[in-house]
Amino acid sequence: MDTVLKKRKLGLSTKTFIVLISLSVVFLLVTVLMQTTLFGSFYSRTKKQEIDKALKYVVSGIAENNDEIQSVCEYAADYYGVCILITDENMSVIAGAEGAMDCELPRLPTNALRTLYENARNNGGTYVRESDTGKPMPPDRDRQDDRRRKDDTKQKSLLKVNILTSDSGSVRVVFVNGVTTPFRIMTDSLQVQLTVLSGVMLVLSVILSLVYSRQLSRPIIEMNNEADKLARGDFDVHFEQSSGSRELDELGEKLNHAAAELSKVDSLRTELIANVSHDLRTPLTLITGYSEMMRDLPGENTAENLNVIIEESKRLSQIVNDVLDISKYQSGTVKIEKERFCITDEILAIKDRISAFTSANGYTFRFDYDDKAYVFADRTAISRVLYNLVTNAVNYTDSESRNIEIVQTVSGKTVKIDVIDHGKGIAQDELPYVFDRYYRSSDSHVRSVLGTGLGLSIVKSILTAHGAHFGVRSSPGKGSDFWFSLDIAD
Repeated sequence: MDTVLKKRKLGLSTKTFIVLISLSVVFLLVTVLMQTTLFGSFYSRTKKQEIDKALKYVVSGIAENNDEIQSVCEYAADYYGVCILITDENMSVIAGAEGAMDCELPRLPTNALRTLYENARNNGGTYVRESDTGKPMPPDRDRQDDRRRKDDTKQKSLLKVNILTSDSGSVRVVFVNGVTTPFRIMTDSLQVQLTVLSGVMLVLSVILSLVYSRQLSRPIIEMNNEADKLARGDFDVHFEQSSGSRELDELGEKLNHAAAELSKVDSLRTELIANVSHDLRTPLTLITGYSEMMRDLPGENTAENLNVIIEESKRLSQIVNDVLDISKYQSGTVKIEKERFCITDEILAIKDRISAFTSANGYTFRFDYDDKAYVFADRTAISRVLYNLVTNAVNYTDSESRNIEIVQTVSGKTVKIDVIDHGKGIAQDELPYVFDRYYRSSDSHVRSVLGTGLGLSIVKSILTAHGAHFGVRSSPGKGSDFWFSLDIAD
């Protein structure tokens, strides 16, 4: 069912392609709509502004240089695309110029000009009239098309009149006229251009969208394929970090780091299985061997042989308990039973216990403290932390200097415990992993180290459950200092 749903879903490349094409089509439709519906109003407003500018230019030209009236008219008419006529109060032409087609001003009779002049004089010297040009339809259009496009092709004409009176009393009447609606040929050609341009842009949009969608989805598809391998347990994967996108490159970097960590965990898990198998095999072999010897050989049923079986059974039980305990601590099923006790006495007891069976090998222990300290914690769990840390120091201390130091320091309301060995130390790149499950240092040990490599991980779980601070300081060749701190009890 999930496979069928996945097949029905669109891929990232297809979705990106559809979105880009949709945006392109919407953009083209809006552009065409604005050009076809708003072009007329834009043209009309711009043309009216041009007529105003032409009128102001002619009026200022007449005021500055009355002898160059014709030149001023010709320049303004050509530059602004309008028709200009200048007369006196009797409608006698003084100057004029035609800078546009279809102006109504050249076709107006004298009586019409006089009427416009009278309207301007009655209106304070200015007059504006907007009307149809009355331009007939082209003869090659049929009647049905004429009726349909009659309103669209009707030309609007704007005519402005301005009366100027000089200081000497002479009167100049300025007529400026222009068509304020675009010609049909202009609108038709614009529509053709927009149609062709829209087609070209649509084709280019399809090509660019196809290329970009594939380029965008390619690194994601490759990451998905590598992630599928990772999910199947193949840690030999590599996520590309050269997609050109910062987010995808960062994702690739994090996935590579996750794959490396998973590979490391898998290697540690494999090492744990090997360690557990080896450590279980040794006591089981001894137990089996001594048991068979006591059964088959007369006189071998001695206390010494029984003691070997008992010790190896305890050792086997300890290995199994370590594996079970770390699982319980990690799952949070272990309940912490806190009580007030003297942690100094616990350290002294553990030191005496371990030194009893390690002194023969030359190990010495030194415990430095100023005064006894009391804490509120799980006594059994903290004792196990101390035992594991001291045992770890014994395993990793240097063969030439088998001196292990335990330092108790009280500072304010906390007590800090340092367990220091003088072994080979731990490399800096291994320090972040010493408290991880299954971890064992790659350095060889002074004595044979038995166990599953879970001792420090159990320490971490117990201290984390107590909310305690802990850590390790180490330098190669100088030994290691494992420490933790607890709050002092009231």
